[in-house]
Amino acid sequence: MSLVRTENSALEWRSRTPWDGTVVLGPTAGRRRLLAAAAARCQLLKPRVLALVLVVCAFSGLLARPAEPTGLLITTLATACVAGAGLIINQIMERDVDAVMIRTRSRPLPSGAVSVAEAWGWAVVLMAGGVGCFLLSGQVLALVLSLLSAFLYIAVYTPLKRITPLNTLVGAVSGAMPPLIGWAGACGTLEPIAWLLFAVLFFWQFPHFFAIAWLWREEYRRAGLRMITVADPDGRSTGRQALAYCLPLVPLSFLAVPGGPMTTGYRLLALLLGLAFLGCTVEFWWRPSDRSARQLLRASVLYLPVLLLLMLMATY
Repeated sequence: MSLVRTENSALEWRSRTPWDGTVVLGPTAGRRRLLAAAAARCQLLKPRVLALVLVVCAFSGLLARPAEPTGLLITTLATACVAGAGLIINQIMERDVDAVMIRTRSRPLPSGAVSVAEAWGWAVVLMAGGVGCFLLSGQVLALVLSLLSAFLYIAVYTPLKRITPLNTLVGAVSGAMPPLIGWAGACGTLEPIAWLLFAVLFFWQFPHFFAIAWLWREEYRRAGLRMITVADPDGRSTGRQALAYCLPLVPLSFLAVPGGPMTTGYRLLALLLGLAFLGCTVEFWWRPSDRSARQLLRASVLYLPVLLLLMLMATY
């Protein structure tokens, strides 16, 4: 044993060999492989997009008080499964496009880390799990809304990206469904405030996505995707539309909270938050550039969770 240790002591665990010459992978290499495999499958779910869906869904369920913890957990879990399945199918359909763009070519499917067959398997399992959770908990309306959102995202938005810039409009409808799903899961019905939350999320998506589309406009052009920025070299039309969709957010945010002792404070803070977001949008419209687009993107990422938190504080 001492001889074996002496001869192999300078080698890493992953490259140590027994006397027959075969390579033995040590525990460190094995863990790395497992972590890499797990990370690749996690990336199939587009974690940042899925996290936004779940946060909005959960916040909406909490706003539809009284919130029942078990029901809220089931709604969130089922939504995660259905939305995750939709995100995987989207990547399956766009794997050729993802392979062309620098920012997406390292995704699991174009990089070969996950096979198409396995991706379909995960999508089917997640969709079945989500539908089952909704049905077992009796959340039929939430199930219908989830399936509608997935259908719009997979069957309408994804193909339209290769055809017309109007794809963003359809994608915004699908992306604005989580508040309705969360509310339906909590109450079984859709009240006016749920539709106001839908409208807030719908309009918020345009300045958010237009900023992304501007920053990656050359990538979209190379991939043959028909985004608004591809046919807008100076950015004027993109900035103008971003501003047009941002303007309704301030009055909508005022209406999205029921009356109560915190309403006045909420509206003041919502006004300041909305004006800050609007200011970044005006800057992007007035001076379209990568700098102003990044500023708008950062503002949009901050705006929505802060607004939802303010709504929750005002409601409770």
